[in-house]
Amino acid sequence: PPIRSYDKNFRFIVTDTFKHPQLGLSVAGKVDSGFIIMGTAVVIMPGGHTALVKQILTVTEQQVDYSVAGEQCILILGDRSKQKIHNGNVVCEPHSKSQNYV
Repeated sequence: PPIRSYDKNFRFIVTDTFKHPQLGLSVAGKVDSGFIIMGTAVVIMPGGHTALVKQILTVTEQQVDYSVAGEQCILILGDRSKQKIHNGNVVCEPHSKSQNYV
């Protein structure tokens, strides 16, 4: 089985962006490393745009409190402008060194 890097900085690779009918801007992708908890502030790189994770959904749209490395999920970011987030962008935590390498 693959080694999951739960203890590393949070990195989420965006594979799709869409407007959820009730919840606003959503980004789908895979948690590459670390973990994310609902309510966490994040930075979308490149660009350095900030957002707040309002909800986390599984790919079957069930709400969960967190997601860990290796999982596919949907992050609900609320009303951020969709034009600022693209496939391939990386979502990370503001204090993360990941910002410097994207």
